[in-house]
Parts: sequence; C-alpha cells; structure tokens
Amino acid sequence: MPVHASPTSVVVPNLEATNRLIVDFARNVNEFPVLKYTQIQPVKKMLGLWLDMTVEEAGRILNTDLSDFVWPDGQDAPIGLEQTESFTFKTYQAVRRVFNAAIGDLTRDNAEWDIINQNASIKARQAMTARTQAAVNKIFDTTLYPSTHVIDVNSTFGAKWPAATTSNLVIRKSLNAAVQRIIDDTLGAVSSKDLVLVMSDNVAKAISESGEFADYLKGSPDALGALRYQFKDEDVAPKNFGLPRRLYGLEVIVDDTRKVTTKKGQTKSISPVLPANMAAVIARPGALVVPYSPVAFSTCTFYMFQEMQVENIYDQINKRTLVRVIENYAVELTAPAAGVVLTNVV
Repeated sequence: MPVHASPTSVVVPNLEATNRLIVDFARNVNEFPVLKYTQIQPVKKMLGLWLDMTVEEAGRILNTDLSDFVWPDGQDAPIGLEQTESFTFKTYQAVRRVFNAAIGDLTRDNAEWDIINQNASIKARQAMTARTQAAVNKIFDTTLYPSTHVIDVNSTFGAKWPAATTSNLVIRKSLNAAVQRIIDDTLGAVSSKDLVLVMSDNVAKAISESGEFADYLKGSPDALGALRYQFKDEDVAPKNFGLPRRLYGLEVIVDDTRKVTTKKGQTKSISPVLPANMAAVIARPGALVVPYSPVAFSTCTFYMFQEMQVENIYDQINKRTLVRVIENYAVELTAPAAGVVLTNVV
C-alpha cells in the first residue's frame, strides 16, 4: 500500500543496517558436556572386538597368613594352573549416521548470509546432540550394570537428594557408596580422581537447593576453596547451578543438553537429554581420545570409525548444495564395574 516518505519507508530492509547481525544460539561442538564423561577410541574397522578382563585374580588372598603362596625348600614349586584370570571377548559394531540439509541455488544466491556454512554448523550441533543421546542410552541403562552397581537412593538411604540435610547426609552417603563399590569391583584400580559425577541440570538444581549442601557451604572449612575453584572457569561454572566443580571429591559434570522432540511445523516440545531423576558416577580417566588399542577403563567408550566429517556437495543436476555431517561409531558401556547409577535421586 502507498506510504509517505520517512526514514523507514525509503529503504529496502537488509542485513547491513545491523552490521550483518545474525541471532543464533550456536553452541560450540567442542563444549558439549558429553566430551567430558566419555572416551573416544579410534578404530580401523566398523566391526571388531574388545577384550574384557575380570579383576579377581590380582587381588585373590584366601588366607591372611599367606599360606597358599608358601614354597618350602626342596618341594616342587606351586604350578598355579587354575590361577589365571578370566576374560570375555565382546563385539562392537559401528553405525553410520548422516545429519543433512539441502539448500537450493536460488535460496543460496538470495540469502544475505553464508547459509551453507551456517547449516553445516547446525548439523554439527545436531550430531553432537545425537552423540549425547547415544551415550545417555548406555550410561543410564541399569540393565547393563551389575545389580550392586545400581543404587536406589530413596529406598537405600530413606530420602531423596532434595530432602538431604546435615542430619541424614543422603547426598554424601550415596556418593560414598558409589565410589566404594567401584573401588571394590576394580580392586582399587579406579580411584576417586578418575571418577566424575554426571547429572542433568534438574538434579544439580536439587542438590544446590538442599539443606545438606547449604550447610556444607556454611560449615565446611573447604567451602571457600570449593567456591573459588567453582568459578575458575567462568564459562562453565554457572551451568553447575551453584555446585562446585568438585563435590565430595568427585568432579561434577552437569549436562544441560536439550533436544527438540517434535517435527518441524508442530508445536515445539523441548526436553533434557539426561534423565531428570538419576545421576551416575563413572570413570573417565585421562584424555578424551585414547591411543589405538590401549588398556583402558573408561565406563563409556565411543568406538569411532568416522568423526564429524563435514561435506558440502554440489548437486549440478538439481541445482542445490547438500550439507552433510557424517558420524560412524558404536557406543558401549565398556567398564560397567567402573560405574554406578543412582536412581530416584529426585
């Protein structure tokens, strides 16, 4: 419709007016929390085996006087034919996944921004969200752990974490129980320095608002140091909902990754990837990527055949660019003895 001349009616709107400002909630793929509690094992084949050793023989002491190991002079030495460790070969099978989008030439040419690379970035973040979901599916699957490595906090300690107080110490007791069970079943090979406490932001919120944690901050001589350490990395500390980066000796990892669970065009539904009422104490020692075929005891491992392969392929016939991010991996609970799932925490 006709308009009178004014500063806003005599120009064609374009991005230059805002210095090409683009509002996009873009999370760096390297900052997804899943990278902090899983380990990546590069593999050369999509299908392969890993060797799962039990850890009984190294600590088998039947008699406190060590009489089983005595070798009297002049007698045959004990042979130990039955004293070897047991093992199991387990199989991984990588699955290739593609996260893609198609951008037509007319859309590309008329866009006021680099729409191709922006969509590549979006698909990379979608791939990392999917990787988080794959890890969560294993880590919080209670059927994959020994029964003693699944602790119902409410029934075992008489309360959930929001009701934790200085009197019942439910949070401390449940974390101590988890650490002890891991130490028991790994014969101390995994210590608290190798362990991380993984939880959703809903669980972190419950801990930070509990009476036990409030009293911990008020009364502990370590509280000030814990809080100072909490904000050492200002980029990640606020995500812990007021929790220190280490709680009762365990590194705290709050994974606030979200997923959209509705199709495009439907009423948007967003939910956390991690469960809202569970936490896990798991081993994640050393570096993110481990050397090929190491001895390792990370609780959850990605057997990575292809990682974050980004492709922009031009389709000449259909006049469009195919944006693809390809990942090819298997995710396995490689060391369930080095992990404990805490249920009914909230």
